[in-house]
Amino acid sequence: MSLSLLSNLTFSQIQGEYESNKVNCIGSFQFKKASYYDYQINAQKSDSIYQKVSEGNKPKDLLTQKYSDFFLKSTPDERKEIILYSRIILEYNLSEYYYIKYALKDRKMTHKVAIFKKEGNIWKWLDNSDNKISEAITIILKLQNEAFSQFEVDDDNPKYLEINQLKASVKDADNTLNIFKLADVIEKNSSRLSKYFSK
Repeated sequence: MSLSLLSNLTFSQIQGEYESNKVNCIGSFQFKKASYYDYQINAQKSDSIYQKVSEGNKPKDLLTQKYSDFFLKSTPDERKEIILYSRIILEYNLSEYYYIKYALKDRKMTHKVAIFKKEGNIWKWLDNSDNKISEAITIILKLQNEAFSQFEVDDDNPKYLEINQLKASVKDADNTLNIFKLADVIEKNSSRLSKYFSK
């Protein structure tokens, strides 16, 4: 089985949410669902900025719970916040994964990626990428949201010259975005693409 067959993503955009319209099934291996969500376009402040721990078992709740000590350091003059930038949800091989790019708003902004896996009805935080797809997604989420979308669309944008030159190399013969190819291009061209990375 070729892993690339599980990694073809074709997204259509609706108000910043990219939904895949491609499903791959190979025996018991399934690539069933994919979506990309840009919090900076869609979310209200209450949905994308957290200043305290949120109860519950959704990935966003687990994210705030991990940083309970961080919130305790808030002062009236310096509010500690978690800012959400984007998320990718993938369902494949009968498992569902949830990736959130976020930043801790402190004296400096530190961008991170949180990975969650659904076990039964419970979301679990994964400390490390547990497979090649998770590793690829973590690399892809280095990109600013708009830069990601520029790799997906066919039209060239003069503001993204480096991406225009590379986007053909991240697509398969049927013009679908291949996440392994995209991650590889980002890694090999990190100097050229660094201007499009989240700082």
